[in-house]
Amino acid sequence: QAAPDAGRALHGRGLVWKVRFPTLLRTACQEPPTRSDAAEQSRAEDSGFAQLTLVDDREIARTIAGTRLAQELGARLERPLADLDGLMSSALGLPGIQPDRNPLRPAVYVQALQRLMDEPDTEPAWPALWLRHMAQPLAQELEALYLQQAQRLREASVTAADYRLLS
Repeated sequence: QAAPDAGRALHGRGLVWKVRFPTLLRTACQEPPTRSDAAEQSRAEDSGFAQLTLVDDREIARTIAGTRLAQELGARLERPLADLDGLMSSALGLPGIQPDRNPLRPAVYVQALQRLMDEPDTEPAWPALWLRHMAQPLAQELEALYLQQAQRLREASVTAADYRLLS
């Protein structure tokens, strides 16, 4: 029963989302990369206490759906994304390849989509359902974008950065 209702709700929001998504994506691209899970865990271990917070079911579902989509996109886009990461890191003047600094990384798109779907009148199960069905078309669009942007950077004489040990 949830799928037809979610489909109708998604269809009804299409025009509004089409206008809002570019702004949310631009904002997400400009935000600094978030700390990695490993860095966050290390910080918690250093303090001696893991910081506990209360999180509602909606936030847990949102986090799981977003993480799942980002991982699925990362796996499907591994090759074109690796190529773009090297070129983008070089274009940004970074000393080596830093995938978490690529403003076009899949996690940025997932973050923008989640913000788009985070509306008070949305049923809690719908965003996860929407994201699950968006994975394939989003992966195809991102692959085309990554190939196009990599080609543009090469045409601008950008040479891909190398992996380096950063201290």
